[in-house]
Amino acid sequence: MFDLANPPADFIANPFPHYDRLLRDSPVAPQPDGSVLICKHADLTTIYRDTTTYISDKKQAFAPKFGAGSPLFEHHTTSLVFNDPIEAVRNLLLTGKHASEEDLKAIDKEIKSIVNDSAEFARNSPEPALEELWTDIYATEVPQEA
Repeated sequence: MFDLANPPADFIANPFPHYDRLLRDSPVAPQPDGSVLICKHADLTTIYRDTTTYISDKKQAFAPKFGAGSPLFEHHTTSLVFNDPIEAVRNLLLTGKHASEEDLKAIDKEIKSIVNDSAEFARNSPEPALEELWTDIYATEVPQEA
């Protein structure tokens, strides 16, 4: 069994054979700590959309585990560390008075404009050549299979 908390020694140097094995043999891999490693995007999509079967509410998930109102429960349900990364940075900027709500709204508007312009450019551009697929990849070794 692949244990994400204790990966094999060669995992860091080259994780791709392990990923291949997980996808092929164990796309839903139970972990020793009781969590589950989900390897396929389609499975994740199904899980995120099925809010009846799966819990995304941290308070609902952690209350039975830590006890509602306990210090550990409070930490895991309110700490910025456990927030969405973008939301965590947003909160840090606001609480540190590095930016105002208005500043962040302006930044968000600018980002949306950049993304929309980029999407429009992509829609109106011809398909790139196949060899462009490996341009601007920042890795020392990229697995290539034909």
